[in-house]
Amino acid sequence: MNAASGACQATATYALPTYTDNCTPGSTMGSYSFSYTGGVQNWTVPAGVTYVDIQAWGAQGGYGAGMGTAGGQGGYASGRLNVTPGDVLQIYVGGQGATPWSTGYSAGGFNGGGSGSWANWTGQWCGGGGGGATDVRVLGVKKIVAAGGGGSAAANASYA
Repeated sequence: MNAASGACQATATYALPTYTDNCTPGSTMGSYSFSYTGGVQNWTVPAGVTYVDIQAWGAQGGYGAGMGTAGGQGGYASGRLNVTPGDVLQIYVGGQGATPWSTGYSAGGFNGGGSGSWANWTGQWCGGGGGGATDVRVLGVKKIVAAGGGGSAAANASYA
C-alpha cells in the first residue's frame, strides 16, 4: 500500500479510555494523521491510552532531469507501540526528493533522503533526490521507520 504520488504521511490510531454516557455513546478509537511539514511534530499520548497502532509511509523519490520518470514510492511500515499517558512521540514525516531543473545535484528529501547524482560526465543531467524516511520516535529512539523511495534517473542523458 502506498500513499498517493508525492504524498507521504504517518497515522497513529489508539484506543480511547472507555466511559459511560447515557445520552450519547462514545467512540472507542481516535485517530490522528500527520502530513509533511519539514520538521518534527510532537504528539502527547492522552490519558487512558496504553498503545497506539501506527501506519507510516516514506516519501517518494524525486523525478530525474530532462523529463525523467517518477522516483520510487516510499516504503510502508505498521505496528503497535505500547505507550504511557503523557509520553511524547516525535513524528518525522519524510519529504519528497527534489527534481533537478539545472545542472548540479538535487537535494534528498527531509529526514534522510540522499542527494541525486550526476547522470553524465559533463553534468548536464542529474537524477532526482531520494525520498526521506517517515519515522516515530520516543525520547529520540526510533520505534518504527518507513524508508523513502529512490530518486529517478535522468532521461535522454548522453555521455560526452
